[in-house]
Amino acid sequence: MHLFDRKLQDLFRERTVLEKWIIFFACLLTCTFFVLAIMRVRGDGIFAEKNVTCASDECLVAASSIMKSINLDVNPCDNFYEFACGKWQQNHQGQSEIPTNWFVEKSKNITKEVTKILENNDSPNDLRSVREARRLYRSCMDIRTINSVEYEPVFVFLEKVGLPRQFPDFTTATYLNGTSFNVARTLALIQRYLGVDILLQLGVDVNPSTNLTAITISPVTSYSSPLPEPLYDYHNQEKFGYQRPFDIHRLFDPEEFKERIARAKLEYMVKVIITLFPSELFNSAIVLQNCVKVLALEIKLLNNNIDYEIKPEEFRTGDLMKYMYSNSSDPLDDRLFDWQSFIDHFTTESNVQWTMDDIVLVRQKEYLLELQWVLTDTPLEDIQRLIWWRVVESLVLHTTSLMVDMKSSYFESIIQFERRLTRQEFCTSVTKSILKFPIAYEFYTRHDLKDTIAKVFEMVSQLQEELKNMISESDWTDNETKETMLSKLDALRIGIGYPKIFETPYLLDQKYSYVNIMVFEYLQSILNIKTAEVGQILEQLGQPVAKISAEKQ
Repeated sequence: MHLFDRKLQDLFRERTVLEKWIIFFACLLTCTFFVLAIMRVRGDGIFAEKNVTCASDECLVAASSIMKSINLDVNPCDNFYEFACGKWQQNHQGQSEIPTNWFVEKSKNITKEVTKILENNDSPNDLRSVREARRLYRSCMDIRTINSVEYEPVFVFLEKVGLPRQFPDFTTATYLNGTSFNVARTLALIQRYLGVDILLQLGVDVNPSTNLTAITISPVTSYSSPLPEPLYDYHNQEKFGYQRPFDIHRLFDPEEFKERIARAKLEYMVKVIITLFPSELFNSAIVLQNCVKVLALEIKLLNNNIDYEIKPEEFRTGDLMKYMYSNSSDPLDDRLFDWQSFIDHFTTESNVQWTMDDIVLVRQKEYLLELQWVLTDTPLEDIQRLIWWRVVESLVLHTTSLMVDMKSSYFESIIQFERRLTRQEFCTSVTKSILKFPIAYEFYTRHDLKDTIAKVFEMVSQLQEELKNMISESDWTDNETKETMLSKLDALRIGIGYPKIFETPYLLDQKYSYVNIMVFEYLQSILNIKTAEVGQILEQLGQPVAKISAEKQ
């Protein structure tokens, strides 16, 4: 018998079964260790260099897109942007349906995915706010119901804020009981339920004297709807010459623009008014004349020369009222702006207390003198028409398809667009605008971007380090300046990824707990959301800035 066999027998002789198994596994582990050690040295097997190339469909498409965008004729040290993206525009030149740059292309792809999210069926694990977003999208897409109810939601809102269901005239400015239309009351209700700035622009800002939030009052700087107004694919605007997108500023030639916008606006106003009241026999000339008055008053009260670098003045509300009345000879004139009524109705359905003793912040106080003069000198029905029109214009886009077409035609008469949004794109944009956080959360959960975010952090950190090295090695500045630049780089904080609230989805649902979409009442659902949002802003009045910042976080 071989010596090794005898020693092996001696090793196992008189051993228990358990001891024999232990010896066997010890030998096996020893052999495995030596095999792995040899593989480690040779770089074979599991220790061979891994192929980290991504071969998924997404990676192949991304790689192809990147390679087609790179312009190898350019030195990246001379012009990195042209090197990385220079071929993109050349490859897409003249293709009207192709976005005008790479970033827009990706934005459009994300929008398409958002549409898919909104069109998916609800699942039991979905956040309530995500389900409400889908309900809003579906109610927007239900154009048959929207067309069938026509303009009743608009008329209901007009009555809610003290405006007539008809186009105002001298009969609507005074009432049978002898009272007159209360401008201040209606403006306050419009602010409370819609958030539209008409005659006065309201906001919430920090009072530097107290570090508490306070109401700000200023002239109206622009007329815009608080509701979303997506009508066109702005990414596909007409191009004039190579790589030169349509420049809206060219419209602002003083004479050409004023004439074009005035003609288009008046035509649009007349069409909307006549469409709202199909059974009325309007005199088109009189309607046009009244629309001219509205437009003229609108322009007269518009003030876009506010210098926000100048601190607003502090006023007690009662003192501001006295200042506004200071040029009036009759303190009992019913055309004086009713501040008490404004305060009472603006804070309705809230716990906010705003009294005549409270401080407000005022910009361009002289405007209030001008406004009071306009209210005193202008026929009340003209004031009422302006307010009525501003409300109607904000709402009608979210009614019938006919109104959407009319607004689109109005814009087209001013600016040439290549393509209108489809209803699907319109509703996606509306929903994304109103409920952006729930939709973003759903997008976040569908794409595990934590690894991507970490890589972006690493990339930016590497860029920062490389920039610091370049500064340190540079010979074009002194050491003191280098130290200052390096300290500023170290002070930079990178913000990449999604809001922290996405890590606690139940808090996100709480944030949107006020959203309650009524499937067959699209416009009213939007108005309810807007009313709740204005209420949330009101609740911030008089609060310390630190507390508001903490709540937002």
